[in-house]
Amino acid sequence: MKLLVVEDEERVASFLEKGLRAHGYAVEWVQTGQDAFGRLMRPGISLVILDLGLPDLDGLQVLESLRERGSAVPARAQRQGTRG
Repeated sequence: MKLLVVEDEERVASFLEKGLRAHGYAVEWVQTGQDAFGRLMRPGISLVILDLGLPDLDGLQVLESLRERGSAVPARAQRQGTRG
Protein backbone atom coordinates (compact mmCIF):
# COMPACT_ATOMS: atom_id res chain seq x y z
CA MET A 1 0.00 0.00 0.00
CA LYS A 2 1.42 3.38 -1.02
CA LEU A 3 0.53 6.54 0.89
CA LEU A 4 0.96 10.14 -0.23
CA VAL A 5 1.94 12.64 2.44
CA VAL A 6 1.14 16.23 1.42
CA GLU A 7 2.98 18.39 3.96
CA ASP A 8 5.02 21.55 3.48
CA GLU A 9 7.04 21.25 6.70
CA GLU A 10 9.93 18.86 6.26
CA ARG A 11 10.17 18.02 9.98
CA VAL A 12 6.51 16.95 10.15
CA ALA A 13 6.70 15.05 6.85
CA SER A 14 9.85 13.21 7.97
CA PHE A 15 8.19 12.18 11.23
CA LEU A 16 5.12 10.85 9.39
CA GLU A 17 7.20 9.12 6.74
CA LYS A 18 9.43 7.32 9.28
CA GLY A 19 6.47 6.12 11.31
CA LEU A 20 4.51 4.92 8.31
CA ARG A 21 7.52 3.13 6.78
CA ALA A 22 8.17 1.43 10.14
CA HIS A 23 4.66 -0.03 9.84
CA GLY A 24 5.32 -1.38 6.36
CA TYR A 25 3.84 1.34 4.15
CA ALA A 26 5.45 2.78 1.04
CA VAL A 27 5.39 6.57 1.28
CA GLU A 28 5.73 9.43 -1.18
CA TRP A 29 6.00 13.02 0.01
CA VAL A 30 5.08 16.25 -1.77
CA GLN A 31 5.08 19.76 -0.36
CA THR A 32 2.32 21.59 -2.25
CA GLY A 33 -1.24 21.12 -3.37
CA GLN A 34 -0.18 21.43 -7.00
CA ASP A 35 2.38 18.65 -6.53
CA ALA A 36 -0.35 16.52 -4.93
CA PHE A 37 -2.59 17.00 -7.99
CA GLY A 38 0.25 16.00 -10.29
CA ARG A 39 1.03 12.87 -8.32
CA LEU A 40 -2.59 11.83 -7.91
CA MET A 41 -3.22 12.02 -11.65
CA ARG A 42 -1.10 8.84 -11.87
CA PRO A 43 -2.35 5.60 -10.29
CA GLY A 44 -0.89 3.86 -7.28
CA ILE A 45 -1.79 5.92 -4.21
CA SER A 46 -4.06 4.18 -1.69
CA LEU A 47 -4.41 6.99 0.88
CA VAL A 48 -3.57 10.70 1.09
CA ILE A 49 -2.49 12.33 4.36
CA LEU A 50 -3.17 16.00 3.68
CA ASP A 51 -2.01 19.09 5.57
CA LEU A 52 -4.76 21.73 5.67
CA GLY A 53 -2.26 24.61 5.78
CA LEU A 54 -0.31 24.27 2.54
CA PRO A 55 1.58 27.26 1.10
CA ASP A 56 -0.16 27.33 -2.30
CA LEU A 57 -3.66 25.97 -1.68
CA ASP A 58 -5.79 25.25 1.34
CA GLY A 59 -5.85 21.50 1.96
CA LEU A 60 -9.65 21.49 1.73
CA GLN A 61 -9.38 23.07 -1.71
CA VAL A 62 -7.06 20.25 -2.73
CA LEU A 63 -9.52 17.64 -1.47
CA GLU A 64 -12.53 19.32 -3.10
CA SER A 65 -10.71 19.60 -6.41
CA LEU A 66 -9.67 15.95 -6.28
CA ARG A 67 -13.29 14.92 -5.72
CA GLU A 68 -14.47 17.17 -8.57
CA ARG A 69 -11.92 15.46 -10.84
CA GLY A 70 -13.39 12.08 -9.91
CA SER A 71 -10.68 10.90 -7.52
CA ALA A 72 -12.05 8.58 -4.86
CA VAL A 73 -8.74 7.99 -3.07
CA PRO A 74 -9.33 8.13 0.71
CA ALA A 75 -7.85 11.14 2.48
CA ARG A 76 -7.08 12.15 6.03
CA ALA A 77 -6.77 15.88 6.56
CA GLN A 78 -4.89 17.37 9.48
CA ARG A 79 -3.48 20.62 10.77
CA GLN A 80 0.01 20.81 12.15
CA GLY A 81 0.01 19.61 15.72
CA THR A 82 -3.26 17.68 15.37
CA ARG A 83 -3.14 14.23 16.91
CA GLY A 84 -5.40 11.24 16.34
